[in-house]
Amino acid sequence: MNNSTSSLSSCSSTSCSLKSESFEAPATVSPPEPSITRAAQGPTSQSQSFKEAVAHCKSVKHYKHSGLKHSLDCLFNPANPTIPQSARYPVGNNKALFIEWYQGEKKGTYLDGAAEWKKMKKKEKQDWSKLSKGLMTEYDKQLKKGFIQNNSMDI
Repeated sequence: MNNSTSSLSSCSSTSCSLKSESFEAPATVSPPEPSITRAAQGPTSQSQSFKEAVAHCKSVKHYKHSGLKHSLDCLFNPANPTIPQSARYPVGNNKALFIEWYQGEKKGTYLDGAAEWKKMKKKEKQDWSKLSKGLMTEYDKQLKKGFIQNNSMDI
């Protein structure tokens, strides 16, 4: 046992007294006052750029594709009223996109998805490849148009 604790004469849940001095813990701690200034926000749902982004999303087939419904967090979200929106970088390849979908559909684990990928026919893999390339192309378009911004630190 540490010698410094031997100088304690008594302790309770709210205070400890030492032989030479005592300390009383405050009964309640109040949270800090909220700041009056607010961070500047970008255009909102009323702006022309937001309306343009929503119109663009309605015309893009990726938003309607069932294989991409678990990967859309890398694209503009029309339900979020801000622009540009923070978005993650799309998964890197067709296998990763398939596994992301597989897990999102709650069909199994990553390893189960990888095993299913190995069993998949070449034509099916090519379909996922087209989907992956299309998602990456759409991500790049939205990034250039200012609808989204990348939130990755490593890119």
